[in-house]
Amino acid sequence: MNRALIKHFLRSFRNRKSWMALYLSSSVFGIAGLFLLFTLKSGIDGSLQERSQLFLTADLSVSARRLFTDEEKLTLADSLKDFATESTRVLDLLSMIRVGQDRSRLIELVGVEKAYPLYGKIETETNTPVSQVGDAQMVVDSDLRDQLGLQVGSQARVGDLAWKVSGVIKEDTSSVWKGLTFAPTAYVSASYLRQSDLLKKGSTLTERFYYRLKDSDQAESVAKLVRKAIPDSGVRVTSHIQSNEQITRSLDYLSDYLGLLGTVSFLLAFVGTLYLVQTERKRVRFEMAILRSLGLTPGSVLKLLWIESAGLSLLMTLIAWVVVRLISQPLLTWIGGQIGVSIRTETSVLVLGVAFLFSFVTYGLSTLLLLRGELKFPLRSLLSGGNDQDQAARPGLFEIAVAALFVLALSMAVSHSYRLGIAFSIGLWFAAAVIAGVFVLINRILPKQLNERGAFRLIALHLSRNPLSQGIAFG
Repeated sequence: MNRALIKHFLRSFRNRKSWMALYLSSSVFGIAGLFLLFTLKSGIDGSLQERSQLFLTADLSVSARRLFTDEEKLTLADSLKDFATESTRVLDLLSMIRVGQDRSRLIELVGVEKAYPLYGKIETETNTPVSQVGDAQMVVDSDLRDQLGLQVGSQARVGDLAWKVSGVIKEDTSSVWKGLTFAPTAYVSASYLRQSDLLKKGSTLTERFYYRLKDSDQAESVAKLVRKAIPDSGVRVTSHIQSNEQITRSLDYLSDYLGLLGTVSFLLAFVGTLYLVQTERKRVRFEMAILRSLGLTPGSVLKLLWIESAGLSLLMTLIAWVVVRLISQPLLTWIGGQIGVSIRTETSVLVLGVAFLFSFVTYGLSTLLLLRGELKFPLRSLLSGGNDQDQAARPGLFEIAVAALFVLALSMAVSHSYRLGIAFSIGLWFAAAVIAGVFVLINRILPKQLNERGAFRLIALHLSRNPLSQGIAFG
């Protein structure tokens, strides 16, 4: 019996190749969009996690908008003596740089020590580490060089001290953590900066201590210990894990936009497959009635329906996997080449699982629930030739409910806030209802004769104002 059911399943697929092609192409379109979206999102998150130490330039950062007291420095040293292997200090502030008599602008002046940065690199165009900047020397970024016309050897003044430009920054891996800055950066020696009057009370100074830990995975627990040791609310303790979360938070809105856009494409694919399932209902109804009339039990007919649904879902999932594997890697390399986005196994399993469930629900469950009457009364479909136009053409509430739940679940999954996902789903379905209502209204207002092929042909030919085509039409 099982072999006969499988043969029937294969023969059924061979006899409706065009329907199969339309169904598979519609499904693969939505699945490919979801696959690329989730792969890009997981790739960005993974890349940020791996590079979080480069962004912060350390495993742990302790900062304050003032100079630390001697007591606080001793507390830091005592709290981290068993965890830290290396440390460095940075002083940064906003100040005005003056070049000559008529050129000046706001800059971020950063005083660094020899070990900075602990992770990553800040190099000049001569491949010299910025930590080797000498006293009374300054390394500027390219924006500051272009805006003020600075060159290596140029003289500039900041506060009461004179500085000589000794290099231009070529690469700065710490710039991501700084985010949006109000001014270009200039690096100087921290020891020389402390000799100026720029560190007096009332300045925009921020002092930071950076630490490399023995075990970077313990950064968050060590950060909690430091917060307990120095409970001052003005002291900020940041682990590289927390800095990664802060950077990721700024990308959440972009991720939401892409995710919700992908949900729209998935909805379009969903509507297409539901429509195709509607057109297939007549065949399935008539076929189920014939099988019941030939003596098959309701259980055997249900088994055939499940085999057909599972086989179609599996075939669609495999084709979707092959297609996205072919197109996704070149596309992801082009989109995310700078952050090393790659296809992850867990992402593939997640998306392909959603694909299988999507196909199984839309084809199997909807067909079963809407055609369950044929299992009890097969003669009804045989006498009508399986031609119940009212049921076959009218979309069922089950399909609408399934589509709504899928869109709601996907919107909540791809957005960082479930409220945003719910609001987007409601707005999307409201727009769909308005569009559907407009089409229904147009269909009721237009005269029925306009639906005839000949009337449409005559109107099109008349509007074209082509005498030859009009003559052919009326001839």
